[in-house]
Amino acid sequence: MIALILILLNLTTAILLDSIEEGLLNLRLSQTDIHLARAWRAQDSALAYAYAQFEQGVPIYENLNFTSDLSARAQQSPVDCELLPELPVTPTKVTGSATATAQCWLLKIEVQQLSQRLRLQKSYWLYRGPSNERFWLPKEGGP
Repeated sequence: MIALILILLNLTTAILLDSIEEGLLNLRLSQTDIHLARAWRAQDSALAYAYAQFEQGVPIYENLNFTSDLSARAQQSPVDCELLPELPVTPTKVTGSATATAQCWLLKIEVQQLSQRLRLQKSYWLYRGPSNERFWLPKEGGP
């Protein structure tokens, strides 16, 4: 009889510990998901900011701080326009004596949350044509 009670007690303890461990694992995943969602939201905010700056023709500032732990960096570097994929529309041709040329950049947006060892990075092509038309294309194939 005592052996049966000990077996039932041991089985009950094992079931309780298993459910507690599963609950802790779910809580841990939920916290990770929250931090990842915040980083994605920060990345979207940095992208919206950089896009607005590019559309207005003003410089894109490099560092953006969202909280004490979450920061974004936008790095814009000039590239040869031949590297860009096919543009969505044909650029306008400039007539006359003005020799305007297209300008292209690669924009890397990196979001970091150091306390969670979290880093997201996305890259975009920026194009400004001779008539000041602007295109913004995601870079395929990673950063």
